Amino acid sequence: MTSLVFGRSRFGGLVPKGSAIRQFLLITFLLVVFGMILSGGANAQEHHVPLDLASAHAVVAFMETVVWETSSLIRGEGTEEWYGGMIREPLVLFDITREPLFYSFPVLLENGAMVGRIWVSASKVLGPSAASVIMGPRTWSMEDATARVEEAAMEAYPGWEIVSLQIIVYSYPKIGVLVTIRDPRTGGEARIIMDVADGTIIPDVEPEADVRGTGSWSFYESIPREEWAERIGRWEADNEWVNMVVAHLREAGIEPMMLMERPFTVHEWMIPKEVFGDLTSCEVCIVNGGIPAPGGINQFCQQTGVWCTVATGQMIAAFYGVHHTQAYIASVMGTSTSGTFTLGELGYFKDSKKGLGKACSDYDRTTNDWNEFSSEICAGRPFDSSIKGHSRVAAGVRWCQTPTGTKRYIGIVDPSPPKKGCGERWDDWDTVKLMEHVWVRDCP
Repeated sequence: MTSLVFGRSRFGGLVPKGSAIRQFLLITFLLVVFGMILSGGANAQEHHVPLDLASAHAVVAFMETVVWETSSLIRGEGTEEWYGGMIREPLVLFDITREPLFYSFPVLLENGAMVGRIWVSASKVLGPSAASVIMGPRTWSMEDATARVEEAAMEAYPGWEIVSLQIIVYSYPKIGVLVTIRDPRTGGEARIIMDVADGTIIPDVEPEADVRGTGSWSFYESIPREEWAERIGRWEADNEWVNMVVAHLREAGIEPMMLMERPFTVHEWMIPKEVFGDLTSCEVCIVNGGIPAPGGINQFCQQTGVWCTVATGQMIAAFYGVHHTQAYIASVMGTSTSGTFTLGELGYFKDSKKGLGKACSDYDRTTNDWNEFSSEICAGRPFDSSIKGHSRVAAGVRWCQTPTGTKRYIGIVDPSPPKKGCGERWDDWDTVKLMEHVWVRDCP
């Protein structure tokens, strides 16, 4: 039996060291799930997705990305190297309620290089099984992130002990470390959330309704209880699709779960291509950049933890040939230490002297219309598609008809994490509630 290696923390508590952090987090995950099952309460973990089933969903999502030839949204990027990739064991990402939220499966090449990640839902309550496919490597280290949050906790609460530590999604899709600490004298507890990418301490409060920038919120608590049945039904449809794909591949003579151990050969990839070709038909729209460098969005990571709207504006401006620094855009948008208001962003897009001069730009908070969303992308106009507390560039759509229903995806160029590691993701249309669109349009 492998034992965990712990070191004495500077609080007096015990924390895992080195590679044992992953084992520590896995044990935490299992204890959390087991405890929730025993509690008998009505919570999302009554509909928990076990790891072996999640692995099959990750493998099929990986195949979809390769076979459907998911196009890159970012100028100069591509997904061809996924052909030489394989799926490995996931990192469990928790909600701020401490419930398991996603399995983050890394896509690795044989040399160990990470070329992407697939987030698979840890509960059927979330709806889509493969919630998000993320292009590119993970640019942060668990060891560094946990060391930083330990140091911050020691400074804020000297003499306290670490009770628990979890990697969480504190404001989708932003990842942080949640550490709970206890005063050994009084038994009082406190918690700290720190962003894994830049070490920023995150306010343990929900973001304001009209501000994109900072704050934290629970993904599970954002799903109304009355939506559970519909979302569980969506997961069951995805599961039926995964079972169908796996059965067809096995009948054709290939074991799909081999992708958890090694990449497919070029010859082996011919079988999934044929199977998916028989079962599905897909259409895609991606916005294109202008001459002389067509092909997508110029990627800019946000330079601070609250400049997601600023970086989104910078990417959209560059698409139209307007190049401003983030500091300049933040001043025009009136961005504060809490983030950016919608009207400030809209003013930048509309202003002919200080901004883009897109005079008919507007915002829309009725955001559940797939036809309007996809029509805007297919017309070649990227826009800010905001979720709670966060702005992103919407730059692509894909929809695929399968025997179990239509699968719809939105292509996002995300300015987070700050400074480095931001990039491209394809979210299922039903993954997260869209809060607002800021359309960037010329007048007719």
